[in-house]
Parts: sequence; C-alpha cells; structure tokens
Amino acid sequence: MIKEVGNLEGIAKAGRYYYITDWASGKILKINLTEKTIVDFISGLRNPIDPFYSKELQILAFPQHGTNQVLFMNISE
Repeated sequence: MIKEVGNLEGIAKAGRYYYITDWASGKILKINLTEKTIVDFISGLRNPIDPFYSKELQILAFPQHGTNQVLFMNISE
C-alpha cells in the first residue's frame, strides 16, 4: 500500500525509481511503482524543488529554494 504524501513539487525518473520532492517537509521521496513503495530517500532539506536526473553521469540534482544551492547526488539505477 502506498502512503499518502503531500506538498509534492517536482519529479524525476531514474531507472525503475521516481524521485519526488516534498517541498514543505524538506524530503526527497523514492518511489518504486512495481513494489508500490515510497521511502524517505533524503530528509532535512530546505524546500527542495525540481529534481533532475542525468543518466550519463548517474547524478540526481535538485535545488533548495531560497538557498542559492543545488545539491548533486550519485545514484545508480
């Protein structure tokens, strides 16, 4: 069962996973539609928005609104 989530702002697909920003709670959620699971992938962020995935570099990037920062994370599909 997939739990209810809110304050979603942006989405990026990387392999079989979707990464969604939860703006108000400061989280990146990792979603597996096949297994119907949602996990808190990263928490403690400040207003993450608009994730982007580079398949060639295997990097997930997302800005934190109002901080002048873009965070980059290596992930494998």
